Amino acid sequence: IQWHWELPAYLVTKNIAGGLFMLLSLGAGLGMFTFDSATFLTAGFTAMVFMLITTILLIKDLSQPKRFLNILLHPQWKSWVARGAYIMVTFTAVAGLWWLLEGAAQVGILPLETVAAVRPFAAWIVFPFALGVVIYTAFLLGQAEGRDMWQNNLLPFQLLAQSMMVASGVFFALGAFVNFSADLQSLLAILFPASIAVNLLLTFA
Repeated sequence: IQWHWELPAYLVTKNIAGGLFMLLSLGAGLGMFTFDSATFLTAGFTAMVFMLITTILLIKDLSQPKRFLNILLHPQWKSWVARGAYIMVTFTAVAGLWWLLEGAAQVGILPLETVAAVRPFAAWIVFPFALGVVIYTAFLLGQAEGRDMWQNNLLPFQLLAQSMMVASGVFFALGAFVNFSADLQSLLAILFPASIAVNLLLTFA
């Protein structure tokens, strides 16, 4: 049975969402670039939109929406389909909550100082789930024993490289509407070509 177009499309959309929040988490948690609310809210909203598209693609690929509910309500924990579903749900919840907190601070509902104090903890909570969203598919496809092409130990690393590639590319596109800090632009100028090169090397490997 051939895979439909929804599978490669969902790989792109979820890698954009996970990659964007991984970069935002690294920026807030490690100070890799200056935190800017406009950048965070714009990129975070974009990530949530791509997670919504990912969910729609998954439900369409399953053909029957009730199958998606069945996975959530009656999970088979040995299956990476169920594990992945819960990784994506948890990521959407924690990343969405972080986005709402930052948004609430910007409109004056919450004190800026309170949200700034919570921000590093939110970053380190969101990061592992964002990473999980990106790489869990490698283990899911590894369970598809009939798909020899995917029986590859390098696949998690390739998905990670691809997420950095598409996320930094989306950041560049968003740069047409939001003025990013100079240190973020410098990071993206290195990350985008480097992730392309790493992905190419992993493809050759």
